[in-house]
Amino acid sequence: QGLVELCLVAEELGRAAAPDPFLPTAVVGLAVVTSGSGELRETVLPQLAGGSAAAAWALAEPGGGWTAESVRATAVRDGQGFVIDGRKTAVQDADHATWLLVTALLDGEPVSFLVDRGTPGVTVRRQKTLDETRAFHEVRLEAVHVPETRLLGRTAAPTRRLCDAAAVL
Repeated sequence: QGLVELCLVAEELGRAAAPDPFLPTAVVGLAVVTSGSGELRETVLPQLAGGSAAAAWALAEPGGGWTAESVRATAVRDGQGFVIDGRKTAVQDADHATWLLVTALLDGEPVSFLVDRGTPGVTVRRQKTLDETRAFHEVRLEAVHVPETRLLGRTAAPTRRLCDAAAVL
């Protein structure tokens, strides 16, 4: 759905204080809809919509904010795609996510990649929080190889729009 429909669902879930992975999954779904390839949309979206898979957005970093400008993780091109290195914090529901939307700097611009949580080099560790009803995690990415087809947008514009949409939700 679009942002308006997602806001309606978010409002109702908030009214019920539902402890589900709606927000991170909706944000990742929105990123795939707006910036993913047709093949990626056909693979990911039915699973997210059907509830057989969940996703999480790995944006924030230690000492940084929830903005595209605070990203320090890096992505560099290699022969078959990209290699991502970095550390993310406060990644909601990362332990149950099938995919992580990882925002990293590529050629100095913040862009996002859809990474399978089980990819070698990805480590997820639960963080201690005051609100034990929500699960937040640290995600470490050490030489994580990601294929070219998992890049969502080639400029910073889609990531900045996603930051705006997430703030609204």
